[in-house]
Amino acid sequence: MNVEQRESQDNTLRMGPVIGLVHDLGKEHKIDEAYETLQPYLESNQVPSRFYPAVGWTIYRYIKKNMTALLPGQAQSIFGYYLNLCPHKPEMVQSYMMVLAVNYKKLHQQDFSLAGFCRLWGLDSFSDEDYTGQTVTAQDGKPRKYLPLAVKVATLLYKEVKSEKSPEAAVELLPFFTTVLYRCPDYEFTPLYIANLHAWKGDKATAIAMLKKLLAGKQQWYLWKHLGDLIDSDDMKVSCYCKALTMINKEEYLGEMHLALASLLLHSDAAQSAHELKTYVGTYERNGWKIKGMAYEIRSALGGVAPARDGKSYYRQHSTLAEDWLAADYPECDFVFTGIKPNASGKPRACLSNVKRHLFASMQPSPLLKRAKVGDIFTCHYNSAGNTRVVILTMHATGRNENTRPDKAQAKDEVKTIEGKVTIRPDKPYAFLCDYYISPHLRQISGIVDGQAVKAVGKVQPDGRKRITKILPIK
Repeated sequence: MNVEQRESQDNTLRMGPVIGLVHDLGKEHKIDEAYETLQPYLESNQVPSRFYPAVGWTIYRYIKKNMTALLPGQAQSIFGYYLNLCPHKPEMVQSYMMVLAVNYKKLHQQDFSLAGFCRLWGLDSFSDEDYTGQTVTAQDGKPRKYLPLAVKVATLLYKEVKSEKSPEAAVELLPFFTTVLYRCPDYEFTPLYIANLHAWKGDKATAIAMLKKLLAGKQQWYLWKHLGDLIDSDDMKVSCYCKALTMINKEEYLGEMHLALASLLLHSDAAQSAHELKTYVGTYERNGWKIKGMAYEIRSALGGVAPARDGKSYYRQHSTLAEDWLAADYPECDFVFTGIKPNASGKPRACLSNVKRHLFASMQPSPLLKRAKVGDIFTCHYNSAGNTRVVILTMHATGRNENTRPDKAQAKDEVKTIEGKVTIRPDKPYAFLCDYYISPHLRQISGIVDGQAVKAVGKVQPDGRKRITKILPIK
């Protein structure tokens, strides 16, 4: 039936009683009968546009009720009926149908194309609510966060298209992923997805630059892994993978890197190559996973070479090339190790500071920091991004300890009278007078404001920290 016939007044009048019957069946929860009544009209494309919302909800209820029983071919046809009616604009039924498509994709990863569904559904059809996550209270009384629908779709789409790395798919999806990044900035993996989409469409330089920027803001093992995947230099690949392997020890995530290292080191370091292969094969055998053919080729080429005993020291030694490459454009100074303390989630974090520059860092304890003593000094490249809390990019022990300086025991607080104008950084509770720190409490009780001229008592402590202890009356 062509468009004119489908939208004619006669056809609309003929369809009216059918839609009324479908509505009544729906009210009686006879979902299958309601859909079966509509099916002939859906197959022949006879449904006038004025009935699209009612028909769309009927299709939705039928798919939802029969989700686990529908075979992929059946589901494709029924979803197709809806997509023929698809309004291509944000509507509740539109969002609910996308939820069904996401859930069906999870049931049939290989046999259902979410990318194909999205292409007809229209990735500009998300409502504002689809970009907003939900937090609900679970039965145990604890809050549980749910990702926004748009983020769930982006994640599944990325996983679906990454096997082929199609340039066409990358170009098609980039605008949607960019929107998700803008509207859901708290989801940490979207920037990684966008970087790889740039790589798949042939712009590796942009992808590498994006990953380096992400690493300068937050050190994560998987970012180093993806950076290693994109770099052409074998030496830098090895270093990026080694850096990633110093940051995580969950072997079920690391198989690809071990196999890649085994291949890269085959001719330059056969013993280490054998170690990487052994680690890869052992993990896959324990989990019953299929071992890639490349592993057997590497084993044959090694010809019985004994594997190195331990990879950890190798990883630490060979990660420095990648670290220095990332840190080359960032400043360097000394930081004092102040101990390992739990964060708000109870996870241990290694703390470092440079009090004179008002710089502070909190990071996952590395083997170097686990062995460190409070007061040990490290020379670090860091990224401050204009904040006092920084990201450490490289770290080298100096062999010095702040607590063992000869004059430490005899040193006393040096008291001074300080005059000058108060500096208060935006959105910060503390303040500074010259380079002396004013605590949030003292700032509050004294009522000082940014730019105010004051006189105060300041102390220089033995470790070099400068602190205002009293705001003097202004005469």
